[in-house]
Amino acid sequence: MKKLHLFIILVFTGLVITSCSNEDFMMAEPVVSDEVQKASPKELNGEPIFTAVENQPEFLGGVKAMYEHIGNEIHYPKSAQERGIEGRVFVKFIVDKEGNVQNPVILKGTYPEIDEEALRVVSNLPKWEPGKQNGKPVNVYFTMPIVFKLN
Repeated sequence: MKKLHLFIILVFTGLVITSCSNEDFMMAEPVVSDEVQKASPKELNGEPIFTAVENQPEFLGGVKAMYEHIGNEIHYPKSAQERGIEGRVFVKFIVDKEGNVQNPVILKGTYPEIDEEALRVVSNLPKWEPGKQNGKPVNVYFTMPIVFKLN
């Protein structure tokens, strides 16, 4: 009889632990902006926007120079600093065939003021080397993570 009670207690405990861990997992959904819910445009100025091309767009000076530029331009929002909020913001934008950054949107954000700052910095990026398909410059979607971390 004692073995039966012990078995029932162990099974019950296991079920409780399992149900709690599944609930925590299900609540950990990413934050997605309303803009992602809408379909991304397929054209820019009457020309297609590619998601994959032979030559990807490239920030002049390369990835390291791009993140140095972003690091110099970014201003950590005071409200996020005071609350100790950190995180990674994913910004999707178009590098047009002239190398300009167009239509940045937040794919996954962390905190409204942080998301706004990421959009501001991406919107003000200098020209890029445009992506190319068949040797010709084309419009290309590009997604960039920007990390906000307190020291």
